[in-house]
Amino acid sequence: MFGYEDNELENRAESWQKLIFAEDLPSVYEKYNMHVASKGSEPFYNEVRYHHKNGSTVWVICTGKVIEWDQQGNAQRMIGCHIDITRLKLVEQELRKSKDRFRSYIDNAPDGIFLADVNGKYLEVNRAACEMTGYSEQDLLTKHIVDLIPEADIPLAVAHFEEVKRIGKASGDIAFLKKSGQQGFWSISAVRLSDGMFLGFTKDITEKKHTERMLREKEEQYRFALEGSNLGEWDWDFKTGKVLRNARWAEMLGYSPEEIEGTLQQGIELRHPDDIASIDQVVADYFTGKIDHYSIEYRMRTKAGTYKWIRDCGKIMVRDAEGRPLRLCGTHEDIDERRKSREKIEALLAEKELLLKEVHHRTKNNMNTIRSLLSLQEDTLREPAAKIALQDAANRIGSMSLLYDKLYRSSDYKEYSVKEYLSALTDEVLENFPNSRMITVSKKLQDFALDAKRLQPLGIIVNELLTNIMKYAFRGRQKGAIEVSAANTKGQVLIAIQDDGVGLPENVSLHDSPGFGLQLVLALAEQMAAAVRLEQSAGAGTRIVLVFAE
Repeated sequence: MFGYEDNELENRAESWQKLIFAEDLPSVYEKYNMHVASKGSEPFYNEVRYHHKNGSTVWVICTGKVIEWDQQGNAQRMIGCHIDITRLKLVEQELRKSKDRFRSYIDNAPDGIFLADVNGKYLEVNRAACEMTGYSEQDLLTKHIVDLIPEADIPLAVAHFEEVKRIGKASGDIAFLKKSGQQGFWSISAVRLSDGMFLGFTKDITEKKHTERMLREKEEQYRFALEGSNLGEWDWDFKTGKVLRNARWAEMLGYSPEEIEGTLQQGIELRHPDDIASIDQVVADYFTGKIDHYSIEYRMRTKAGTYKWIRDCGKIMVRDAEGRPLRLCGTHEDIDERRKSREKIEALLAEKELLLKEVHHRTKNNMNTIRSLLSLQEDTLREPAAKIALQDAANRIGSMSLLYDKLYRSSDYKEYSVKEYLSALTDEVLENFPNSRMITVSKKLQDFALDAKRLQPLGIIVNELLTNIMKYAFRGRQKGAIEVSAANTKGQVLIAIQDDGVGLPENVSLHDSPGFGLQLVLALAEQMAAAVRLEQSAGAGTRIVLVFAE
């Protein structure tokens, strides 16, 4: 791990301590002293930097436990392991850099950006969101989505939020309240992220809404306000087939007003070929009443030959006696820069997901490498006790590797199904024993999720208990039965491993077992704040129960 041959370093603690970064030694001593002072109840766990022989830095997870004490209570022997996490640290550094870039894009985006949890509470906001609302970032992070909505529009906001929950995205316009109490309007697009949170992009369209109100009052005021809003205008007369467009409509695409024809066909020919089908569908749905407003984003070809994103909104102004449209008016808005900013943010989110998958994948591969090395070492040994110890260590690493494999394949990296994990783990542990075909296994596993932080020690505990059963519970017997159960009742999780074997010897209890396996079970259970109890009776086997809060 550190680039040395077996005979290059003296086999003493002092020799190895010289390899530790001087800045990290105080932390090592502190954790060790805490562990010894607590008589082993306080876990010894630390992340430490070592000097590699070639001058590079090796990041290591150090874990250990004192397993032998003298009569005066002094530590005599400690056992532990080192895990190389250097590559994981490098991935974490890259992840932090990516997060910083992501934060920079958000803060400098022209639109307001809001990140909310599944309940609608704001978790992150950008500078534009603060400027729109008049609140500071600290003020906004204490608020819920509906706190910024006028009371009359709260049902609309809730419906919009539920639509995002249901189909993953939604867009529309909604009123909002500024800190001053003044009412404004947002054009909002929201998406549901893979971790269940919600990302909203808002544009302050207060002026546009005021303009629309003025349009309904007077046609001339509408046109005057439209010219000042920097929007392109179009007016389609169905009887004549003519389409009138203003100067801004032409300028938006790089044309002069004289180059724009008064025909529908010219506008159709400027649309991006890939967007035509979706545009036609929205128009058809609006004309047939399937949707109550016409609004769509698509690309149009500029005079220079490039494509620009525009937002096209329209409304039927006149219908005939049978309800058929006679006149359709609308606007074009240049949203090219806003669209590009949104695409950059979405790309960063995708990059974050990829990095998380890479972390789990590399961790799993590192564990598999360690497991393979232990197996190779086992093949070189003759002493049965040593071979068994290496087998047990490999199996423990296998339980952790299995979890990371499940997380890597899952869409949610924070938690995983207890049912799927314990079922697969049980099968994997039993496959390591030649007598497994003689054992009947019953799985009574409720389907609920736990976070990965607790699933890892839980997997090692189940591995230890199943391994002990297969080694000792059925000696001298041709068959046996094991039951693995898991339940979550009102927030209390109960995990039980039961066998119908010979039971523990009378002089051995759960809390004073000389074996390392049961000691490890108790230590890991303490880390999880879990209670462990042993249930056994003559001729009825053994049942070990683990109970902890969800």
